[in-house]
Amino acid sequence: MRRFLALLAIAAPAVAYAQPQLLGADEFHALTEGRTLTFADRSGWTGYEQYLPNNRVIWLPEGGDCKHGIWYPEGERICFLYEDSDIPACWAVFQNDEGVTVISSDLGAVQDVVNSTEEPLQCPAPGVGV
Repeated sequence: MRRFLALLAIAAPAVAYAQPQLLGADEFHALTEGRTLTFADRSGWTGYEQYLPNNRVIWLPEGGDCKHGIWYPEGERICFLYEDSDIPACWAVFQNDEGVTVISSDLGAVQDVVNSTEEPLQCPAPGVGV
């Protein structure tokens, strides 16, 4: 029994460390500002999001066009409001030793951050047409 308790005491910190941490607005801001993140789900790449100063974002979905918007905290979620919608998309953002995962509050969709870079997206400015 003592041996079991000793093993449990050794394993407990590792288990606690592996638990995902829900990120608040400050942690999310520190993780994202000035970065472009690549998101994917089980079926593959879903899009890129560039995080600009003042909580501004540019979202480039797979197969779509760039959408400019903002992000803001709402309770324990991070919400995004884009130029083409009046309905925010809210996500719970989790981080653990394996990376960052986001879960949609509305749809239950799960996406992982599979890359983070300082490279900007190549999108026209809002209101600029061809």
